[in-house]
Amino acid sequence: MTASVRHLITKYGEGGHWWAEAWVQVDLLGTSWCLWRRRICIDGVLGHASEIARAHPST
Repeated sequence: MTASVRHLITKYGEGGHWWAEAWVQVDLLGTSWCLWRRRICIDGVLGHASEIARAHPST
């Protein structure tokens, strides 16, 4: 039996804004559960959105 608990974070552009999202994921018995999730707007935190898009064209 394999079980794991992970904290994951990602950033992405959607609807003209940049977002960061984090969650705690539990994987047990071949199934995943999200126990906690938080999404925040990060516009202006990392720089201007167009600068971020040029630096990370795949996001």
